Amino acid sequence: VADDGDYSFFWPYDDAEVTSTLTVSRTGTATATFKKEGVAFPGTANAVSTSEQTQTHTAVELNQGDLITITVSASAGCEGLSFMLSGERTLP
Repeated sequence: VADDGDYSFFWPYDDAEVTSTLTVSRTGTATATFKKEGVAFPGTANAVSTSEQTQTHTAVELNQGDLITITVSASAGCEGLSFMLSGERTLP
């Protein structure tokens, strides 16, 4: 169950730019706000449901060790929440 709250992880790569976030759930709905170091990604939060939803973002530069947080709110029976961050990475 994706209860309301913050879910965090450390970004593992250097020189990356996130351009979109995708969410989907097995059941129920929620809102997912993606954040870098506590600041929301520019653009719209994802409306999580059983249909995939993608939101585009600009200027989200990430480096190894950045704290990424997904704030789940307004959860209504949301289970099996999955997400994907898409973008570009500069290879060394």
